[in-house]
Amino acid sequence: MGYLIEIIRQHMGILFFIYGAAFFLFGSLIIIQSDANSKFTIGRYFWLLGIFGVLHGFNEWIDMLLVLHKTSDWVPAAIGIVFFVRNIFTYASFIFLLQFGVWSLVLVYDCHKLCRWVAYALLSLSILFVGILMMLPLFGFYHVLARHQEYFKVGEILARYFIGFPGALLTGISLLVWQRKPEIRDIQSTMINVGFMVVGITFIVYAILAGLIVPAGDFYPASVINYDVFARYVGFPVQFFRTLCAIIVFIFMFCVLHIFNVEKYKYFEE
Repeated sequence: MGYLIEIIRQHMGILFFIYGAAFFLFGSLIIIQSDANSKFTIGRYFWLLGIFGVLHGFNEWIDMLLVLHKTSDWVPAAIGIVFFVRNIFTYASFIFLLQFGVWSLVLVYDCHKLCRWVAYALLSLSILFVGILMMLPLFGFYHVLARHQEYFKVGEILARYFIGFPGALLTGISLLVWQRKPEIRDIQSTMINVGFMVVGITFIVYAILAGLIVPAGDFYPASVINYDVFARYVGFPVQFFRTLCAIIVFIFMFCVLHIFNVEKYKYFEE
């Protein structure tokens, strides 16, 4: 086991490549297969989940770049630009994930107009929060910190806490709830039911791994629950388990998207 852990630590670049590829393929599959005009209500919002996958895949590939090329050899401006772009992909991907989680739950419970306005307000606040975080460096805020990279790390931590965690959690819960809705149950497909269940549970696990386990920070809870502490107690880096989650959701998303094949088959039968 110790030998395997050491191999993973020495090849983190490959791990990030697989991690990014799994999410990129996951997102591409959804965008290609989903149908916004589907009679399945949840199918109209799958494209949000697809965009999350594609953007998050690029985010992990930027991490791969940072692992393979030591930033100590870069000029400071280049480091700042790379971290800035990386945070943009992180924020943007989590926003789409949060939107899918919120709207799929709004639809599943057929919420009235007030509930929809609350959902709009929450999403607007999250986007405003992201916008403020992204604009602060432009006004020289990072010069207050000991290192300007520290700002980007703080931004990533807050984005994971306030956008990534609720986004992944709501997405997982919504898929589990939709799996029990009549319009999915009536298909009577074990493959589709298993797909919804596995992807839903995996996103809930991913919410913890990607939303609560963050880079080490100077504030609670990032100072107590972070990458270093996780690796110390578990042995494996948290990115290893995130990669497993990405691979699982990619594989079982084929089962979930089978609902569109069923819909097309019934259409041609008629």
